Amino acid sequence: MYNRQSHEKEEVLKRNFQKFMNFDALSSPSASPEVISSVTEAAMTNLSEDSFAQFMSNALDAKINFDVFSKLLLSLAESLSKINDLTLQLSCLRKIVSTIESRKVSDRKYGILEIFAQSLIDNHFYFDAAKILEQFPAPEGESDADILEYYLKIGECYLNDGYTDKAFQYLQKMSSHVFQLSTPPPLLNRFDQLRGTLHISRGSFLDAAYAFTRLWNTAKTTDLKLTGLRNATVCAILAPASKNRSLLLHRFTEDENITSLAEYSILEYIVKGKFIDKMARDEFRSKIVDIVPDVASEADGASGSAIRALEAFSTQHNISVAQKMFKSIEIGRLARLVGDTPARVEEQLRRMIADGSMRAAIDQPTNTVEFEHEETRVVKDRNIGDFCQCTSETAAKLAALL
Repeated sequence: MYNRQSHEKEEVLKRNFQKFMNFDALSSPSASPEVISSVTEAAMTNLSEDSFAQFMSNALDAKINFDVFSKLLLSLAESLSKINDLTLQLSCLRKIVSTIESRKVSDRKYGILEIFAQSLIDNHFYFDAAKILEQFPAPEGESDADILEYYLKIGECYLNDGYTDKAFQYLQKMSSHVFQLSTPPPLLNRFDQLRGTLHISRGSFLDAAYAFTRLWNTAKTTDLKLTGLRNATVCAILAPASKNRSLLLHRFTEDENITSLAEYSILEYIVKGKFIDKMARDEFRSKIVDIVPDVASEADGASGSAIRALEAFSTQHNISVAQKMFKSIEIGRLARLVGDTPARVEEQLRRMIADGSMRAAIDQPTNTVEFEHEETRVVKDRNIGDFCQCTSETAAKLAALL
């Protein structure tokens, strides 16, 4: 039976075949860039997967000079990088990469692979892109900025496909090429975004807060500065109670843009010393899913580290608020007051007492907690000392990054 569509397709391929038959001009090592460009242009005319496959088949059968052939492949890759059909682009580039592998083409190989890797990224094949980029020779003798950018691209690809352990390996390689005063701000910002996101994935919220704090301080655009401020604030809130955490939150509240953040309401509870109820906590949780995806997970299991951190934060805060209201209180009553179970409240109390963030004692026979209340002057003196110590510790952390 006559198939008109099939016949038309064959005719198109036949016409293309005729165009591609004239590879004679490419047999000489002195083939000009204009000749290579004209052959490339012919390949791009009425481009389809079938027509490109036919072109490549004809090119492989033709007696093209080996060096000219590598130039032609790079020219084709560069032209393909400019087309809008990303699926077609990637399919054709795969054929080129397959050819350089089968024919062991080494000249201009990395220029082609760089274009191929970018196409994989544009098509969201991040893991495959990382594997291609890893084929490049280890950067030697290049500037710290160039080396950092190379490692960043691979690390970002692994992170985008969820391979956080691989991304962390590259984060460690990057660290020795990052200098706050000399690294170009766009690269420094990308590094801090990657660093912060990876620390979030491991539940290291204070480290993530430091990374995003530097993003907030060094970003050149308003949007990126707000991203840094928002992410740093959220991560500091989720970090375990500590003097450094308190210092960071204090710094954030002094920024005039803090009130524009959707998460500011939870910060008000902290600043004003108000109880955080379940409704406020759940509202905060719903707002930070884009920053901390695991916060949407269940509290049990490895993936629930974020929500456990959120629950610990609200319990710690509520216990601190209760401390100002009572000299002593039965743990069961305190649990009802702060919105948690007695067992978890007692566990949190013991942790806060052990790390020095709370002065209290648990009376086991009566199952009560007795809070220590100091004189105002003593508290102020201690707070000043704590502030100075925290400032020194923070300065030391930042100095290590320079």
